[in-house]
Amino acid sequence: MIIGWLKRMEEKFDDMNKKQEEMKNQEELKKSQEELKKNQEEMKMNQEEMKNDIATMKNSIENIKSRLEEAEDCISELEDKMGKNTQLEQLLKKKQKKKLKKQKSLRELWDNTKQNNIRIIGVPEERKLRKTWKKYFKK
Repeated sequence: MIIGWLKRMEEKFDDMNKKQEEMKNQEELKKSQEELKKNQEEMKMNQEEMKNDIATMKNSIENIKSRLEEAEDCISELEDKMGKNTQLEQLLKKKQKKKLKKQKSLRELWDNTKQNNIRIIGVPEERKLRKTWKKYFKK
C-alpha cells in the first residue's frame, strides 16, 4: 500500500516535473515566438527601408541617365559644330590663299604698269612735250 502510494506519488511527481518542463518549454517557445515576431517586424522594417533605398537609387539612376543623355546630346551638337567650324576654317584658308594670289597678281600688274609709267626727269609732259620734240627735231 505504501509502495503503491509511493509509486503513485512518484508518478505524480514525475508528471508534475514533466508538466513543469512542458511549461518551461512552452514559455521558451513563447519567448522564441516573441523573438521571432520581433525579428520579423525588424526584417519587415528593414525590407521597407531597403525598398525605399532601392526606389531612391532607381530615381538617382534615372536622373543620371537623363543627365548622361543630355551630355551626349550636347557633345553631339558640339561635334557637329566642330565639324562645321573645321569646314569653315578650310574654306577661309582657301579664300585667304585666293586673296593672296589675287593680291600678288594685282601687285604684279601694278608693278608692270608702274614700270611703263616711268617719268624721265626733265622731259615735259604732253603740250610742253610737243614743243620740246619740235625743238629737238629742228636741230
